[in-house]
Amino acid sequence: MNINSKIAKDLIDLGLLKSDENPEIFSEKTRDKSDILVLKASSGVIFLSTDEHVVKGYYEDLSSYEYWGEASRQYITSKTFQDDHRRATMIRPIVSGRTWLDVGTEMGGVLDILKGYAKEILAVEPQNVARQSLIDAGYSAYSDISEVRNGSIDVITAFHVLEHVPDNLGFLSQMRQKLKPGGRICIEVPHARDALLVKFDCKAFRESTLWSEHLILHTRESLSAFIGKAGFVDVQITGVQRYNIANHMHWLSKGLPGGHNEWNYLSNPIMDELYEKQLSSLDMTDTLVAWARAR
Repeated sequence: MNINSKIAKDLIDLGLLKSDENPEIFSEKTRDKSDILVLKASSGVIFLSTDEHVVKGYYEDLSSYEYWGEASRQYITSKTFQDDHRRATMIRPIVSGRTWLDVGTEMGGVLDILKGYAKEILAVEPQNVARQSLIDAGYSAYSDISEVRNGSIDVITAFHVLEHVPDNLGFLSQMRQKLKPGGRICIEVPHARDALLVKFDCKAFRESTLWSEHLILHTRESLSAFIGKAGFVDVQITGVQRYNIANHMHWLSKGLPGGHNEWNYLSNPIMDELYEKQLSSLDMTDTLVAWARAR
């Protein structure tokens, strides 16, 4: 088996993949590329057999507008509002009155919600079109985190960004360099132990969610190990369930996404909260959120 990725090398160095291990072939392909294997280490981490397709500049000419059918920024942020609101509620106590950098911002819905709370807001967005939209909306936006001054930031957030980056350790280390002493990061990633993947073994979900741009799906242990190795301390990781029980029931019954909308009458806030707590207790949420502090 030919494995050619920086992530695989780092997994070996961190003891999350044995040097002589022959990882399980979790899928023969991703949803968009038939020549890339999706592998699963005995530690539970899921990763791609190669990262060569994600070259420098890969994301620059991509556009969030294409995903939403060339819609406006206002339309896109209305569609992402639920996640944006959840994230804003989660980080508001930490970013209030502080200099905050969000990495991989896309349309910046979470920035819109919190712009009255943070002392200063900066964004990193490699997609040219999305970055220009942020600038037009009045935000200071950079194409790469290297452009941000070292030691100038109180809080850095990255929501569903780390899994797209070939060099997780290098990326996290850059974040640490940008933080003031004691500054904090909040990292949100998809979870390798998502119930639809590991417990329910939903083939349709697997074929839909495994993507060539998701180079790694972390476990709690791997995410903590990468963050710690990059020079952070006080790492705390919690499970978050973005998609509710109606969504899961729809996947299992119909093999299709969108159940949280199509079958929304099958759930309510109390049920969703209980379902999230149960999945979290079993380490089967679809999402992990990590907090850590720079040394």
